[in-house]
Amino acid sequence: MVIFSKNKRGWIKITEAILGILMLTGLLLVLYDSRSNVFDEEEKLSEYMNDILLNIAENETLRSFVIADDVFSLEDFVSQKFATGINFSVQVCNFSKTQGCVDSGVPTEDKQVYTEERIIGSTLEEYNPKILRLYVWF
Repeated sequence: MVIFSKNKRGWIKITEAILGILMLTGLLLVLYDSRSNVFDEEEKLSEYMNDILLNIAENETLRSFVIADDVFSLEDFVSQKFATGINFSVQVCNFSKTQGCVDSGVPTEDKQVYTEERIIGSTLEEYNPKILRLYVWF
């Protein structure tokens, strides 16, 4: 019986080590899974923003708003696509190297800003290519 009581301590230490490893592995799996959900949400937001820009590119009326630099009408359209509480900004820029876009109205600190852009080439009546940018932040 003396031999069995000495081995009993060893089994307890082995069991404690295994339980510690299992707990650490479980914690790492939970952290990894929560981080992958953030990437999924970012990807879904990017796809949704691209869908909005595609809708604008395919709609002749909305394309004419882009060519005419009518940002207010574009923001009205985009505001119907997002839920309340989501901040966004629409920007229309000229498609030339000398007149670039300036990121105005977009927060630069303490916010996670997502952006997508699309080139709108022309309408049936006018050729005046523009860059349409959509910014979303939380």
